[in-house]
Amino acid sequence: MRIGAFCAATGLSRDTVRFYEREGLLRPRVGASGTNTYREFDAAMVDRVRGIQRAKAMGFSLREIRSLATAFDRNPRDRAAQARWLREKLVDVDARIRAAREMKAHLLEKLARLESDADA
Repeated sequence: MRIGAFCAATGLSRDTVRFYEREGLLRPRVGASGTNTYREFDAAMVDRVRGIQRAKAMGFSLREIRSLATAFDRNPRDRAAQARWLREKLVDVDARIRAAREMKAHLLEKLARLESDADA
């Protein structure tokens, strides 16, 4: 699919797609039609963007995301290296989950205090 359809499928703007290309997160096939060049994206890249978006939502930096993408792109058959990277990231995710639970408990405690003061 061309960039317009890719943007519609992913919800990304053209600028974001081009930024991801510059950052090495996306590598579309480049084709030519007459004097024009165009980018060709496939369904695997749509899935990759969804993974990028999930990772960003979890607070991972583009550097971390690029590291994962590079590990998978360079050695697509090196499952041991990919598994090591994923295990490391799972440790990070678990730490973020613990931190989120602690923050939730803190906020619930503050809310309870505010509501109990309002009742007085």
